[in-house]
Amino acid sequence: MNTLNSIMESAMEELENLAVHCLNIERLIETISDLNEREQWVNILNMYSHILKNNFGVIASIAIKMLPTYKYSSELDDGNEKSCAVCLNDFQLNEVIRKLPCAHDFHVDCVDKWLKLRRTCPMCRACVFND
Repeated sequence: MNTLNSIMESAMEELENLAVHCLNIERLIETISDLNEREQWVNILNMYSHILKNNFGVIASIAIKMLPTYKYSSELDDGNEKSCAVCLNDFQLNEVIRKLPCAHDFHVDCVDKWLKLRRTCPMCRACVFND
């Protein structure tokens, strides 16, 4: 698991660097008066933007799938939630529940959709992924 975390951190760092390059290219484009040169930089920016858009989603999906899950049982009552704060439905016997690092529990489908849009716990807003 540590190797996968290391690979993901490295990939995320590379994508963040690419995002910085995109911002710099946007600034550069604003200063270019030659239309041909400007078009070339716009094409490069579009290519980089496409790479960013596709890869951030893949990395986020992998990171979400790495978060722990368990099957709900009323016998596991150790103070954990008995309902999902995203959909507000009670957990049912043997439903798959995802536990976030902050110790809050949610239906896997509910919290996975949430985490694809946000990086924080739906309840306490703690950051779910290491920066």
